[in-house]
Amino acid sequence: MTRDVVELEESYAKSANIIRGDEKFGIINLPKFYVDFEDYNERNAATDVAKEVERLKEEGVEGLILDLRDNGGGSLKTVVEMAGLFIKDGPIVQVRSGNKQKEVYDDKDERIQWDGPLVVLVNELSASASEILAAAMQDYKRAIVIGSKQTFGKGTVQNVIPLDNIVRSNEHGDLGAIKLTTQKFYRINGGSTQLEGVKSDVVVPR
Repeated sequence: MTRDVVELEESYAKSANIIRGDEKFGIINLPKFYVDFEDYNERNAATDVAKEVERLKEEGVEGLILDLRDNGGGSLKTVVEMAGLFIKDGPIVQVRSGNKQKEVYDDKDERIQWDGPLVVLVNELSASASEILAAAMQDYKRAIVIGSKQTFGKGTVQNVIPLDNIVRSNEHGDLGAIKLTTQKFYRINGGSTQLEGVKSDVVVPR
């Protein structure tokens, strides 16, 4: 087995070719679902993974592996866009805020960038956006999820609110912050990943 690694910046997506005999596969490691908040179109995880998929296609890979191990999550927008690289279109995740009705986040782009064999690697530290992507690929029967028995189980979104914004008094000094759960994710099949995580199709013992 040989690897031809093409690295981007350390925290960004990076890809490699894996050659076994006459077979060639591509693997993309994604440490997190990142965005450039100053210019989303300049850099985000979805567009970076799309570029790596295109590079691997040009290399003639026969299958693709997306490595989400230790990926703690990140941008919801990027995970929806990334899922769209592998399916024609349709719902990716449902989000509920408070007592409101669930809001469905869809991939509306009918283009499929990669329609070949797909594997998603996960472990017990794959969380949040990683679980959304793994669950969507599983529910669409688009990929095989391989790794730990289940992922982390974080199906919620928290917002951090500095207490200084609430208590306006210099005598208290730095009061720290409070973390509030504001949203909950649901799979497109209606199930929740909170605590349950995403169960792998193939469990690989540690």
